[in-house]
Amino acid sequence: MKKFIAIGVFASLMLTLFSFNVFAQNTEKTAYQKKVHELAEKYYCIVNHNTENPKNLNFTDQYTMAIFTGKVYDEESFNNFAGMLILTKVNVMSTSQMESLKKRMDNDLKTAAKLKTSVDIQREKEEQQKKMEKEKRSKEIGTDKGYLYAIITRDFNKWCTKGEYEKTSEHDTRLQTLSAYIFDSICRENISLVINNKRIRITKGSYDAENEQFPIKYESWTDRSAAYYSETQFDGYIGGSKKYSYLDLSFNLKVPVSEAKVLSDLSQIYYEDKLGFYDNSIVFRKVKLKDGYNGLVYGPMFLPLLNCTDLIIYADSMTLNSQYLDGHSFNFTKYKKGYEWEKCSIYFKSYSDYIFCYNKGTQFLVDEVNKRKHFVQYYKYFKDYNEFLSFYKNGEEDFLKEANKRVKYEEYKDLFKDKDEYSSFYDQGGQAFDDEVNFRKKCMELKPIFPASADMQEYISLYDRDYEKIDASVEYYKEMKDKYLVKYFDNKENEFYSTFLKCYVKGGGKTSFDTEIARISWYRKYKNLYSSESEFNMIFKSGKTRFQNDIDARIYVSKYSYDIRKLSDKDRKTLVTNTLYNYEHGITNTMKIVIDGDAKMKKEFESNGSYFSDTKEFFNSYIGENYKSDLKAKKKAAKASH
Repeated sequence: MKKFIAIGVFASLMLTLFSFNVFAQNTEKTAYQKKVHELAEKYYCIVNHNTENPKNLNFTDQYTMAIFTGKVYDEESFNNFAGMLILTKVNVMSTSQMESLKKRMDNDLKTAAKLKTSVDIQREKEEQQKKMEKEKRSKEIGTDKGYLYAIITRDFNKWCTKGEYEKTSEHDTRLQTLSAYIFDSICRENISLVINNKRIRITKGSYDAENEQFPIKYESWTDRSAAYYSETQFDGYIGGSKKYSYLDLSFNLKVPVSEAKVLSDLSQIYYEDKLGFYDNSIVFRKVKLKDGYNGLVYGPMFLPLLNCTDLIIYADSMTLNSQYLDGHSFNFTKYKKGYEWEKCSIYFKSYSDYIFCYNKGTQFLVDEVNKRKHFVQYYKYFKDYNEFLSFYKNGEEDFLKEANKRVKYEEYKDLFKDKDEYSSFYDQGGQAFDDEVNFRKKCMELKPIFPASADMQEYISLYDRDYEKIDASVEYYKEMKDKYLVKYFDNKENEFYSTFLKCYVKGGGKTSFDTEIARISWYRKYKNLYSSESEFNMIFKSGKTRFQNDIDARIYVSKYSYDIRKLSDKDRKTLVTNTLYNYEHGITNTMKIVIDGDAKMKKEFESNGSYFSDTKEFFNSYIGENYKSDLKAKKKAAKASH
């Protein structure tokens, strides 16, 4: 079992080692290389199969051995192989056994070295040179500048590749017209990416009170832990620390004593137009330092960066597949934003559509982008593209006037009853329209105060845009609503609103509203004395004295249980009139007056009133529903008593 485990470990280590091919297998092997290879096979057999002769292995073991020794042909590869081979036996061999095995390997390798010729020496030099170049490339890529040159070369050459369905003439036209633009776009994109992944750490030391300054340690690096900076991002990128292009600076920051006492952690505000290359790293040449706690800002200042150069990417320094970039460079601090495919692609049906417009000249492209941008921005305000074009053909200025008019309508349409009313005010322009909108906004602000059914514009218009009267009215409305809505209107907002509108707004103000509240209050209290509200209202309007007397008279009658609401209109009128007349003149025998005031009742009283104990008993029986049965019982009782 240990044997299989050791072989498994060895297989894993060897596959890791030889994932980097350091020797071309198709090169004809020299006597020296063949001997080194034989030594590798010999020691593989000794360690794993206790034999020196590979021929003693079965087919499977020989095949496995061939995999692990297949690339061992020189001193470097043999030493790597030997170290890993011994490592697989670290748990089963003693230290002395491993040292003995290693010494034996070294002696055999020295013997094999005697077979070297000039060919072997030359090949070793070439391999060493390749190794140095690879290390140099790896080191350069481990900087911002190295990364940028590598990634820009890769991305630009990918763009240069002729498409499957692209004709040679179309391909050449694309390179000729867009190479500089695409190169600049790729440069700008990747420089921005590096900037966005810059990390800054600012550490202040102990304060120097004599010189009123803090010693500052300023560190910056590029964080490649972001997904974009994965090791598979471009060929030749070698893994390592998650930080690269590390910068470590020290300088003094002048801070008054009064501020030094409250100075907290410092952060950086940088100027993007003041970037540069320093030791192959992108750096912020000009910065401000800001205290995140109290907002104090120090600077701007230039960091102490000697021999810092402008952030320029030179096309001639790359192997680019376009002949149209000779002498071209991208200066990040000077580029101007233009109409680029990446930024305006959403306005075109396809890349071909974009190129068609691009080839018609810069101004045509700008106009076309503006037109399409405006359509995207305003399309929902026009019924279709043709209507949009009908306005746009008059020029951008006139179009924007129409578009803004439609945009504002969507914003303010709830303030106007329809488009025609909106247009009538909008076309007045300027202050007149703004005043109307502000006034109508005032109406909308008041809307939540009033019931949903309230017509706010109709209500507010009664005040002729007098904001003081409006505000006073609203305050009084809220006050009265809290006071009377539940008490007199049973929480019916619409009823309360219509009453307030009729009395306070359209009527005589507070006096009119207070009178109406009094009417409602009196009616609720004495409505059982009247046949209807209209009858009550008629008496209520007759004057305070007359109304009070009428109430008193009806109360007097009601003491005798006389329900005047059950009488006919004629009888009720006679009764109320007579009762009120006699009541006002101090006549207290109101019951007899009431009977005498009704001819039919008077006649009946004269005929049969004697059967009742008194006037009141007759009166109550007569107006009741059982008068006939009561009278019959009275007569029967009277007859029986005789």
